[in-house]
Amino acid sequence: MVAKAISMHNAIASLDHPIIAVASLDASRAAYERLGFVVQPRGSHVEWGTGNGCVMFERDYLELRGVIDAELFTMDLDKHLAEHGEGLLGFAFGTASAIDAFAQMTASGMKPRPVRERTRHFEVPGRWVKPRFRLCFPD
Repeated sequence: MVAKAISMHNAIASLDHPIIAVASLDASRAAYERLGFVVQPRGSHVEWGTGNGCVMFERDYLELRGVIDAELFTMDLDKHLAEHGEGLLGFAFGTASAIDAFAQMTASGMKPRPVRERTRHFEVPGRWVKPRFRLCFPD
């Protein structure tokens, strides 16, 4: 979804994308492609042991997330898959600034986790790109 202007009263601007927990990125890619979707090349979360395949739409996307290195931090995706299986894991919200969202949540009495810098490894034809972003997780 396209983020709109953010007021001081609402740092969260939109529902950015749903996240689907998958046991196998390769198997989920094949299943979604059989359904007619185009799944982007696999990406990985550099600081975590998780990876993803994204189904892109005009204004938003669907993220298929799986464990690619169980020895690294997975944000408990491995535990989620063991307890609940595949399916909806959560949602990512859109904001112009994770730092502003953190400040707003804190001022509202919430106890969000500290803002974290993240990098995503993303393979595009002939090269790798590394988009960087910040995340803030409500408690």
